[in-house]
Amino acid sequence: FCWNLADYIDESLVKPVVGRLWSSLKPGGMLLAFFHTRDAGADAPCYRYHIMGNETLEMHPIVTHGDSRGRAPAAGNVHFRLQRVFNNRHIENLFHDFSSIKFFLARDNVREVLVVR
Repeated sequence: FCWNLADYIDESLVKPVVGRLWSSLKPGGMLLAFFHTRDAGADAPCYRYHIMGNETLEMHPIVTHGDSRGRAPAAGNVHFRLQRVFNNRHIENLFHDFSSIKFFLARDNVREVLVVR
């Protein structure tokens, strides 16, 4: 499973969503999570990730197209807004119920975190 929305969702939702991810995974199941390493500003792109194979990860930008009633925003498409940047300690605390956590730093200032239930 691949997940990257912790940086973008409201703070009050992060822990409950991580708890739900934990309960959705079978023991031994893996989650690949992505976190920004520094504030990239409000316009930091948000991606939907698809694991395509052992060595291939496909990225698609996520863009909102208006409100739930179908009205377009005034300035066209709007990106999800980066809400915060988590440090390593905070990420470890988020995933404390998981059996293993490994951090990898990508060249694009994104922290890749592999956790095992």
